[in-house]
Amino acid sequence: MEVNIDNSKDLGIEWRGAIEVGNSGAVLGGTNFGFQGGVTDLIAAIATGNPLVLAGQGLIAGGIGGSVTLPDGTEIPAVTAILRAAQTMGNINILSAPHLITVDNKEAEIIVAENVPFITSTSRDQTNLANVINTVERKDVGIILRLTPHIHESEFVLLDIYQEASALKDASLLLATTIGPTTTKRSTRTNALVKNGDSVLLGGLMQEQINTTQNKVPLLGDIPLLGRLFRFDSVTKKKTNLLIMLTPHVIKEPSDMVGRTLEKSERLRKEFERKRQQADGVLPDFGTNGQ
Repeated sequence: MEVNIDNSKDLGIEWRGAIEVGNSGAVLGGTNFGFQGGVTDLIAAIATGNPLVLAGQGLIAGGIGGSVTLPDGTEIPAVTAILRAAQTMGNINILSAPHLITVDNKEAEIIVAENVPFITSTSRDQTNLANVINTVERKDVGIILRLTPHIHESEFVLLDIYQEASALKDASLLLATTIGPTTTKRSTRTNALVKNGDSVLLGGLMQEQINTTQNKVPLLGDIPLLGRLFRFDSVTKKKTNLLIMLTPHVIKEPSDMVGRTLEKSERLRKEFERKRQQADGVLPDFGTNGQ
């Protein structure tokens, strides 16, 4: 079971200003922190004739005041300011419950994954150097469970376990096509002595990452209160909790196999029924005649 909690907050102000200097030109100045929905996006939206079309998420408030005429006759806003405040929260819970049946002292494996191509080497065609030849190797990316049970007479089971959970990481198309995809990997290799029917916690991982970014104008951004006009703050927090649990069941008689199969079938039936009810609650009932 893996639980990811992601929180991020953005708060900042961008502004631009212009002052005419007689008939010889104008003086321009302001801040530019490059966030979505900033002054640059506002000016681009004005050029299209609709200043309400702004990019970015969260609260975006701005204002335009007055105009300045340049020597060539072009009019530009005299004062433009944008405030952005946004908060993003995400909670992902990934639960996988694979089941394996094997015999004593025999390894079993289950793989629920994608077969992803990875570039292992690159060469060029000797007759045409513009042709790039890539050698590709495919690897499984997903959930892999390997175990070998050793059953003791005392109702205990010695387990040789290898558990892996990997996933593709978001990357640009250029990187994916030149050096291949990037993956995350969490794995456990261990031995455990467990009593029949008991659960064991194989491993746990708690990771917390905090990234704080502050863009500001030197000196001016450090002024109390007034410094808010000259900086943009962004804070991102990510917490990951990973737990791996395993429960062995020793099947001694054929009736035990039948009982375990019926139990799993009933559990799948109830899960399917719960999902169906959720879908019925979201989709409208059009009736039997489709009206």
